[in-house]
Amino acid sequence: MELLEQMDATNASAIERYVEAGKESVFAGSYLAPEAGLTYAGFTGDVELHERKLKSLVPHPEILRVVTVRWALAELERTLEEILEDEHLCEELDWRGVRSMCPPIE
Repeated sequence: MELLEQMDATNASAIERYVEAGKESVFAGSYLAPEAGLTYAGFTGDVELHERKLKSLVPHPEILRVVTVRWALAELERTLEEILEDEHLCEELDWRGVRSMCPPIE
């Protein structure tokens, strides 16, 4: 497991550099799936292109899988911000018992 985590960490650094070079709008994140022994990276489109490019950049391409996702991380973060800024919606979430991230209601 330790070796897999080290391989994932070195891959993660390369993935981060790739994303920071202008792919933020289509990147959804990456994660290690230890039970599968793989690192997954999600993109909203052109998965084959991203996979080819990433596999040429990461030190351990054998554990990298690139998958298609519906929403980019930046999009999800914007949506979360909108929810947290909407007092009425936060009250609704409180009523449903999922309000933990909303600011306190005064």
